[in-house]
Amino acid sequence: KVSHVAPSVDVGGDRSAEGGEEIAFSARVSDPGHDVLLYDWDFGDGVGANGTLKPRHTYVDNGEYVVRLRVDDNDGGVTEAFFTVHVGNLPPEVEAGPDRVTDEGARVTFSGAASDPGVLDTLSYAWDLDYDGMNFAPDVLGPVASAVYSDGPARVVAALRVEDKDGGQGLDT
Repeated sequence: KVSHVAPSVDVGGDRSAEGGEEIAFSARVSDPGHDVLLYDWDFGDGVGANGTLKPRHTYVDNGEYVVRLRVDDNDGGVTEAFFTVHVGNLPPEVEAGPDRVTDEGARVTFSGAASDPGVLDTLSYAWDLDYDGMNFAPDVLGPVASAVYSDGPARVVAALRVEDKDGGQGLDT
């Protein structure tokens, strides 16, 4: 009698990546019976892949994800292997808009924008309309702000700080 042996699977160790970064996965599989093998990946975030030992995946939010590779052979053998992916948080990329020149007493409007590699992150915007380069003191919340600078000539720096839901911050002047 010849006993069936399930496939063996090596997925290596845990991995680290940043949110929004594509990860190339790989595994080594062997089967002593040279059976037909089926590969099923679960990336731990509701997304999976099958039919390959080298899938690629991008996590859209930071966190820890348990990844599973299941290998089935055509004799009914099944082997599963697990590892963890640690996905870090990147800060938002911030654009405060172009420099402005205004007359004293005239209203100037600032309009900023931001993007975050963690596409599930919510962003909060704050403006410091007299930024000293060291201490950020929010004057206005939101992506748009306006101010009247009454005493000139002067060089005043307006700064936009954007924070994601995980505490990552970006700043632009």
